Amino acid sequence: MTESVYFALLFEFDGDINAIRHVLYNCTVARPTIESSTKEASIEPGTETLSITADPREAGLVKSRTGDETTTATYNNWYKNVYVPSAGAGGTGSSTSGT
Repeated sequence: MTESVYFALLFEFDGDINAIRHVLYNCTVARPTIESSTKEASIEPGTETLSITADPREAGLVKSRTGDETTTATYNNWYKNVYVPSAGAGGTGSSTSGT
C-alpha cells in the first residue's frame, strides 16, 4: 500500500460575482472510475469524477477563502503560495475549522 500524497486545492468558481478564492488543505483524491465507450459517428467527450477529501490541518483548519477584509496583496498572490492564516493576522482571509 502506498502512502497518501496530500495537496492544497486552490480555486474559484467561474462566474462568481464576488470572485471569492478558496483553498482546501490536506486534500487527497481517490482514483476515478474509468469508463469506456464504443466509437460512433460523432465523438462525445467523456467525463471523469474524482472524489476529493480535505482533512484538517494541525490546528483543525480545513479551508480558507477570501472575504471583505482580505488584503489586496493576499488576493493578488492567492495562487502563488498556499494561503495559511497566521495567528492574529486579522482580516487577511476567512477560515473554517473542522468539526
